[in-house]
Amino acid sequence: MLKAIQDGAASVGIKFNVQWDESIHDRSIRVDNGWKILLGRGLDIFQKGSGSQFDIGARRQEFKQVVAFGVTYIREKVTEA
Repeated sequence: MLKAIQDGAASVGIKFNVQWDESIHDRSIRVDNGWKILLGRGLDIFQKGSGSQFDIGARRQEFKQVVAFGVTYIREKVTEA
């Protein structure tokens, strides 16, 4: 799915690179302007739906219920290459 996001972003002029590291278990996003975003629950923030075909949250993300989560923004020193 990350490849699909990368392709979609490229179609509107956004460069989106993903690097997967199997050696760590971290829930963070690092951006090239010096910010690191720590995702407390990763991307698993939504409550499980009812499974009903009439569950509006199953069709429209803005109606999904979320569980408590935290996001921490850290400004890291940018190193010039």
